[in-house]
Amino acid sequence: MIARLLALRGCRKNEFATLEWNEVDFDRGCFRFKEKRGSEKTIKGGYVRPIGRAALHLLRNIRDRLPSANKSNYVFSGFGVEGPYQGLAKAWQRMGIEFSPHCLRHAFGSAVDVDCGYGRSTVAELLGHKTKESVTDVYVHTPDAVLVAAADKVSGWIEQMMASGSKSA
Repeated sequence: MIARLLALRGCRKNEFATLEWNEVDFDRGCFRFKEKRGSEKTIKGGYVRPIGRAALHLLRNIRDRLPSANKSNYVFSGFGVEGPYQGLAKAWQRMGIEFSPHCLRHAFGSAVDVDCGYGRSTVAELLGHKTKESVTDVYVHTPDAVLVAAADKVSGWIEQMMASGSKSA
């Protein structure tokens, strides 16, 4: 499931490995990441990033399949321990996938640009690349409607390509 979500949304693997349910805003279709990511890519005070309907649907399915006794704060929780999932590297190796999880992030960015026709600034925003920050950013707490539409289009396109087994996906 985490690999599928990485493909549908293009987040950094650490963003998903440590994703908490309270960071998923199902009503507004966005992630509300906290500043706790622990990397140099972290934005202090948290940040909002649109999800896209296909990825949001997958997250709902994950949430709804969890037995109530096993509900964790983390979307992908560790097995037998309370905490985030730590086994992506080993699981990835067992699956025999010939590319890294980060390649899915590159593929998502390419799909935003080449396959769905959005420009460089939309690619940067959806991937969470640092862009010139402005004073206005501290006032914005909801995802931009255009970015939500772009995330929907891209995640839908990727889901369609994965469902059809297309080699171009």
